[in-house]
Amino acid sequence: MQQATQMVVSVALEPAHLRKTAEMDYSDSSDAGGVLAVFDRLIDDLLAGTMGRSRFEKWEIDILLDALTCDLSGFKRAQAILTRYREAVHQQLANGAKTPMKLSGFLASEGSSSIRTRKSKSTSV
Repeated sequence: MQQATQMVVSVALEPAHLRKTAEMDYSDSSDAGGVLAVFDRLIDDLLAGTMGRSRFEKWEIDILLDALTCDLSGFKRAQAILTRYREAVHQQLANGAKTPMKLSGFLASEGSSSIRTRKSKSTSV
């Protein structure tokens, strides 16, 4: 396991029966298939509204922090956006990218004027 490329974040205290998933070895996420599997789990967790683990790759933390700045108001809208985002990241990784793009980058590339980040909303008011 490469400790330099991993970041451990404590999200919540977990019961002992959940620790097994929290202590998964993500060292295989350096290849595209591993990154894709970890990314899919992150999106599944976001869609489910739960995080059943406390270990994240650095790029996962970056995506989570970036997602906090995006306006995903409404559950159905967030579901639709995250589904399209997942598809775009699958394509990106298939084309040779090492890590997934940020959600804000995806939203910007969609070019929809109705999709803005919270930051741009607050500065335009």
